[in-house]
Amino acid sequence: MLQCEIKEGVNYLLQNLNEKDRQLFIKRYIEDLDIETIANEMNTSSSNIYMRISRCKKKLRKLVSKN
Repeated sequence: MLQCEIKEGVNYLLQNLNEKDRQLFIKRYIEDLDIETIANEMNTSSSNIYMRISRCKKKLRKLVSKN
């Protein structure tokens, strides 16, 4: 029961990210890909990926603190 609630909570939070950021977050934290691999897959620089992840985490923290 608790696992189901956690899954729903995570899904709710991820739905608040735009599609690209949601995919980035999933690749990094669910699929456990390294930054360089993600950057190559998304045709961008590692520093861009670090920045986007940082912004995603900030947005998600804000959402969690509201609830």
